Amino acid sequence: MGDVAYWPQGRCVCVFFGLTPISKAGKPLPASPVVLIGKTKAISLELRKIKTGDALRVIQVQGNVPKPASNAPRAERKLTQTEIDALVRQLLAEKATQELGSKT
Repeated sequence: MGDVAYWPQGRCVCVFFGLTPISKAGKPLPASPVVLIGKTKAISLELRKIKTGDALRVIQVQGNVPKPASNAPRAERKLTQTEIDALVRQLLAEKATQELGSKT
């Protein structure tokens, strides 16, 4: 649990934090092939607030983030745990901002 993946068929990022319709032995399984890009330690209750179609903004994390080789295909680079956690925090913050804006 906590796997973060890119789903080419759906052209979106997936975070596996619970069972899926085809899960086996308590392990979430994707319905079609995905590209695993890392893991997150985010709390599943927070992740459940994210709805299908919510925007996800990928940001660069400041600090010691390894740079991929210039000739390396971008799809081959895996995000670091720090990058994934920052992405999840950013998405949750944006979602909270959207919810506050819709209540006014």
